[in-house]
Amino acid sequence: MSVTSIWFYPLLMVAFILEGSVLSKALLFHRMQNGKELQSQRVVALDGMRGILALSVFFLHVVEYHRYEVSGLWVAPDSNFYAQLGVFPVSMFFFITGYVFWLKLIQQPTIPFWRFLYGRLGRLGGVYGLVCLLCFALAAVVSGFHRNMPVSMLAVQMASWLSFFGSGHDINHIYFSRLWLGPGWTLRYEWMFYFSVPLLGWFARRWERLPFILILAAIISVMAGRLHMKGAAELIWGMLGSYAQFLCLTFSVGMIIANVRVPARVHAWAKSGLAAGLSLILIAVTLAWAAPKFGWRESLLLAGPFACLCMGNTWFGLLTSEPIRFLGRISYSFYLLHVVLLAAELLILRRYANFNSIGPIRYWLFALASGAITIWVSAISYEHLEYPLLHIGRSTRNHERRVVSRPVCEPFGTPAKPAA
Repeated sequence: MSVTSIWFYPLLMVAFILEGSVLSKALLFHRMQNGKELQSQRVVALDGMRGILALSVFFLHVVEYHRYEVSGLWVAPDSNFYAQLGVFPVSMFFFITGYVFWLKLIQQPTIPFWRFLYGRLGRLGGVYGLVCLLCFALAAVVSGFHRNMPVSMLAVQMASWLSFFGSGHDINHIYFSRLWLGPGWTLRYEWMFYFSVPLLGWFARRWERLPFILILAAIISVMAGRLHMKGAAELIWGMLGSYAQFLCLTFSVGMIIANVRVPARVHAWAKSGLAAGLSLILIAVTLAWAAPKFGWRESLLLAGPFACLCMGNTWFGLLTSEPIRFLGRISYSFYLLHVVLLAAELLILRRYANFNSIGPIRYWLFALASGAITIWVSAISYEHLEYPLLHIGRSTRNHERRVVSRPVCEPFGTPAKPAA
């Protein structure tokens, strides 16, 4: 059996869900949160989906780290399924961002921008800062507490990591240490989306303006690939081009779904078991056969399943079940913590075992233990770090939480006017 056998995914996923079931009941704080979530007006299925997506990224990094430990190469897995676990979850995460914040901008196109950014910093900054500090500590251990560059340069590196935008380089010249922050690169585009909120708000004033912002983003994306600059301007221009591409291909899916209403019969069908089954089939087709890259094909395959989630489909109740909601609640902490913890655990494993002699089953048992530890740490992180910081920007966050399934009495294509 190969390390990339698809069967490891469902087996470990079931184990992680069982752990979520135990912890959601055993931990008093999370037991109290379970009831509050069901009483809220959130699209709870999207919260549950976040848990599945974050765990899926963990499987990708487990496979990539095995290849790296064996060959010294950091490359995409040979398996299309595991390679897709780096594309499918990120696409869906960006869909969710586009949906939630475009719906918010429809309701309030001119939100207090600095208060909004302050609230986002409170929501995302605490765990991100913690993970950066863990990466710096791991770098110190790996380097034997030896500084490999001038203090000023090391300080600049650390500051750039903490900024959300500059984690794409190795810290203290430690080979591939940039990978410890793992999915942190996606936060770069999340923040670019947040910074573009004032511009997006103007386009959100009228539903027919949405195509124009997407056309503008497509033009910028094409120009960034053909027009080159020098020095820092090239870096900024390239980053802007990449963001414009993601805006067209991923964020736009959620924005479009937030922008339209559908007939009541379509809404009812989207919540049905048939829609859930077709959604799972489309996702399976994506994971098994679609090329693992961000593009129109990926987004078109996933747009239908995502729309069904936004209209209330729960995948036969799975996404609103207590353990899945628990995993969704801690998903941001898990998403950021799992790579640095996995890297530290592999460092310990190499000390006491010959990695090349570890077979696929034993390696996945190690991954099971790593994932279980990360879930537990993430539960603590959410309770003591994420949740206390959620009060920052309360007025804008409370507005965000009023994301609900829209009224469905008007025909498809009419401007959305979400319920207050």
